[in-house]
Amino acid sequence: MRRTLATLFAAVLALTIMAPVASAQDGPQVTDVSITSITVDRAGTVTINGSFYCQQLGDGMWVQFDGGVTQAIGHKFTVYGGFGGQAECANGPTHFAVGVQAWTGGTFSAGWARVDIGNFWTWMCSDPNDPNSCWQQGVGGGNNLYVKVVRK
Repeated sequence: MRRTLATLFAAVLALTIMAPVASAQDGPQVTDVSITSITVDRAGTVTINGSFYCQQLGDGMWVQFDGGVTQAIGHKFTVYGGFGGQAECANGPTHFAVGVQAWTGGTFSAGWARVDIGNFWTWMCSDPNDPNSCWQQGVGGGNNLYVKVVRK
């Protein structure tokens, strides 16, 4: 019974991690956010490695994003830290890595945590030579993932 439940839980976790961020739409977008690893060091700093898929964004275009990590430590403490990151799109699978330190509740440790990644945006310009012709454009929504944090 335990093995069946563990297999079912692993399948649900894998589907959650690979869930797409945005539905099909015209124009530039970011989809398929996934986390390949999440580790914590002795100081309690979490490092998140993952990828997303850039569509209709030119190679070399930078995408910015933000998010947060929430971890319950026992029944008394909830640790939270936010992050912001950016990655250069490869018009396909694009790797990202961000570090997160706790803002409230103590320090992160090994165990399960919720990672919220969202608000993907980039800067678009109608005239590359005129900075006044640029605007911020959203290219993807958010994703909430429940992942296992491992000690480095």
